Amino acid sequence: MVLARLLQTSRHTTGREMSSISSQFYATEEELAEMVSSWLKSYDINGAAVFFFPFSVINISSQTIEAGGLSAWPDEFVFSECEISCSAKKQSEFMDANTDILILNLGSLGPRGLTESHLSTLESTPTWKKIASDLKRRTKAGMNERHEKNGAEGICRYCRYTPGAKRLYESGISLRQFPQSAIVLSPLPVNK
Repeated sequence: MVLARLLQTSRHTTGREMSSISSQFYATEEELAEMVSSWLKSYDINGAAVFFFPFSVINISSQTIEAGGLSAWPDEFVFSECEISCSAKKQSEFMDANTDILILNLGSLGPRGLTESHLSTLESTPTWKKIASDLKRRTKAGMNERHEKNGAEGICRYCRYTPGAKRLYESGISLRQFPQSAIVLSPLPVNK
């Protein structure tokens, strides 16, 4: 009941229905950098690189990405249709100061394989929907999941992958949701 009232209030105050975006996918660092640069160029949005441990945020542009201007690869990129406040000292402060952002959590290549990236927002805008559509154009959907200890298998129809992630898998690199996962995913072009 309370949630229904909140959603109803949100529709009246924002003039739009709340909808979310959530896409899990596998991509190389180079492909992720190209996506981020392309989105910053193609849309009227601002970007920031977010680092954890210790927490810090810096504003970025497509030129920052293309020139290799980051001293280290961030944990996530965030995008906003407004100016991004980077003065927060911890993640909760940053999230409170920057609402309606699109978040790209970055997977990485480590000793146990390539981990999952995730594009998400709680409230999508027309721009966020266009970026999500662009991500879908750059990836294919459908992956086989196999538990490496007991051999159990399944299909994850919503997990996506890029050509670069597929090449990594074909070269013997595992694709995992997170480094400790016992489940290894493999590209399986089920649908687009």
